[in-house]
Amino acid sequence: MFEVTGSIQNFLNAVSRIAGLEFAGEEELAADEFDDNPEFYLLVPQLDALREIVSLWQGWQRTGSVPRNYGPWRHLFAQLRSVRPWGPADRVSPQNREYFRHSIDGAPDNELVRIEIELVFRAGGDVAQVAEATVAERIRQGGGAVIDRSRRPEFAYHAVLADVPAGEIRRIADLDPASLAGADPVASIVPQSLGTPIEAADRTPVDQARPAARLDDPIAAIFDAVPVQAHPLLAGRLAIDDPANLEARAVGPRVHGTAMASIVLHGDLNDPPSPISRRVYFRPVMYAPTLGDEIFDNDRLVVDVIVDAIMRMRANGGANVIVVNLSLGDQTKPFAGKISTWGRALDHLAFTYGILFLVSAGNVNDGIPLAEFANGAAFEAATTAAPRGRNIAGN
Repeated sequence: MFEVTGSIQNFLNAVSRIAGLEFAGEEELAADEFDDNPEFYLLVPQLDALREIVSLWQGWQRTGSVPRNYGPWRHLFAQLRSVRPWGPADRVSPQNREYFRHSIDGAPDNELVRIEIELVFRAGGDVAQVAEATVAERIRQGGGAVIDRSRRPEFAYHAVLADVPAGEIRRIADLDPASLAGADPVASIVPQSLGTPIEAADRTPVDQARPAARLDDPIAAIFDAVPVQAHPLLAGRLAIDDPANLEARAVGPRVHGTAMASIVLHGDLNDPPSPISRRVYFRPVMYAPTLGDEIFDNDRLVVDVIVDAIMRMRANGGANVIVVNLSLGDQTKPFAGKISTWGRALDHLAFTYGILFLVSAGNVNDGIPLAEFANGAAFEAATTAAPRGRNIAGN
C-alpha cells in the first residue's frame, strides 16, 4: 500500500515509469480535497519484488537516495508518506471487526455466518479465475461454502458471498494472518448487506380524491421492498416487475416499499393532493419475512442484484426510465472512507444508461455528538450564535 503525500498527478506519472506495477482494481485517481491521506493499492508480481521495494523505501527514508539504476523509484518515493505490504488490517475495517465480534458473541465455532468477500480485481480473466478458486478452496477447507459470486469488469468488481464458520470469523476479527483476512487475493471482508428499516404507518386518512395515473411508459422507478399493491394510494399507479417472485415471500408487514412508493407518488400527504401523472416502474429487491425487518434475498450479492435489475428494467417496461429511487441504505456499510462498491456500481450504471439515482443517506443509526448544546431543548432553541455546551447524542 502506498500512502501519497505529494501531488496525485506526480504520483501517477512516477508509477507509469516503473514496469510491473498494477493498480489493484479501479482506483479513484483524481485529487480529493477532503482526503488528506490518499492511499493507493498496487499489485507487485512477486514476493521478492515486494521485499525489494520495501528495502528501497527504507533506504530512501534513511538517506534520501536510491541505488544506481533505480532512478524512477526516486521520483515515486518523493510523492509518498509510507510504503508497506497490504495486510489483514487493510482488509477488515475496525468497524467491521467490532460488528463481527458482536454478531458471533456466544456462537459455537461451527455456526455458519454469511459474509461478503471482495477480491482484488484483476483485469485478466484467467488470473481472476485462479484467485477466486484459491479463495473458494480456503473457504471450503475451513468448513464453509460459496453461496454466490459475481465479476463485473465494467466497474472492477469481483466478489463472493460465503458461509464461514464463527470460529473463522473470530480469527478474521482478530486479524489472524492465517485466516481469510491474510489471503492475498482478498481485498476486503464485510458483513452481508442489510437494509435499513424505517418506521411508517397510515397516519393521514385517504379522504381526498386523487387523479388516476396515466398509462404512459414510466420515466421514474423505485427499487425497494415489496409494497402493498392494493393500498388505496398505490393501486393502479405502479408497474410492478418481480422476476424473483419476492411477492410470494413477503408475508410480514410491507412497510418500507409501501412508504417509499407513497412518498414518490404523492409526496407529503399533509399537502394538497398532487400525485405524479405517470405510473412508476417498481422493482422489488427486498421482502418482508414473517418476523423482523424487511431484507434482501440473502442468497445473492446485493450489488449484483441491482446491476441485473437495471439491465432488466431497460428491456422490460422501463426503457424510458431516467430517475431511479434507491432508499436502501445498507446498515452494515455506513458512508465513510473510500467510494463503496455500491457507489462504483451506481456511477457505472448512471453513465451507461443515462440514469439519475436518488440515494438515501439514512443508513447511519448511531447518535451524532453535538458539542455545542447541553440537551435537545437547547438545540431546538438555538440561534446561529449558540454557545458551546456538552456533548449529546442526536439523530
